[in-house]
Amino acid sequence: MASNEPVTNGLKPLTPKALKFCELVAKGQRVSEAYCNSYEVQYNTKKASIHAAAGRLMGDPRVRRQIERLKEKDAAAVFQQAVGLRQWTLDRLKDEATDKENPPAARVTALGLLARASRLIESGSQQSVNVNVATVNRSASEIERELLDRLASLTTDSHAENDAVDGEILPADPGDDDAEPT
Repeated sequence: MASNEPVTNGLKPLTPKALKFCELVAKGQRVSEAYCNSYEVQYNTKKASIHAAAGRLMGDPRVRRQIERLKEKDAAAVFQQAVGLRQWTLDRLKDEATDKENPPAARVTALGLLARASRLIESGSQQSVNVNVATVNRSASEIERELLDRLASLTTDSHAENDAVDGEILPADPGDDDAEPT
């Protein structure tokens, strides 16, 4: 395995063993352990010798740069994986919310989770939309339609999030008599 780093200022590229050392350290292995695993250290080698050799290797700027590159690459991969998982989850929630074969309660739950994930409804905040299906004398489809309408209005009304005065949340439309008090 060759280094991606060109030879500059008389410095040679890292050896395959040094590159393996960098990979192991970047993955979280202790420096002395990574050294032993990379350089096939004999069982009778003194610990002081291992620590000294691992320390010298870590003192090499090429090694430190390579470890940083590998850590950044791993962090980018983890971020991309999280973004992909988030998108997959949102897509599945959208499917559940719009699938007419699902029970109404499941569709309403999926809509609520979508709203929270989109930060349209803050969990535990003053600005949450509370609909108690058990005490409302409406059909599930009417409640679902209301939630969809509320979600649509929240996504188009950019001022709804920041209409706070002296810690009190104001309705998006001050003339709206149906707005819930906070």
